[in-house]
Amino acid sequence: MTLTAQDGSPLDAPEIHASPISRSGSIGPLPVPVERVSAGHRSVSGFQVPVAGSWDLSLTVRTSEFDRTTVRESFDIP
Repeated sequence: MTLTAQDGSPLDAPEIHASPISRSGSIGPLPVPVERVSAGHRSVSGFQVPVAGSWDLSLTVRTSEFDRTTVRESFDIP
């Protein structure tokens, strides 16, 4: 994933957390290992959603000691 500031420059956020949870609520939230590759670039490897179904993913990005944003997206695995 690539993070950019409003001016388009790389945004090197000090902390990023990703966690999927099944929409049925029976699994999760699961911790996803998000690794820093370089300034503004993060990667996830070796993680697999354990079962098919409908899922919600929460992505929380902390940009300073006091500022953080959480985005949620739904997805389905057939």
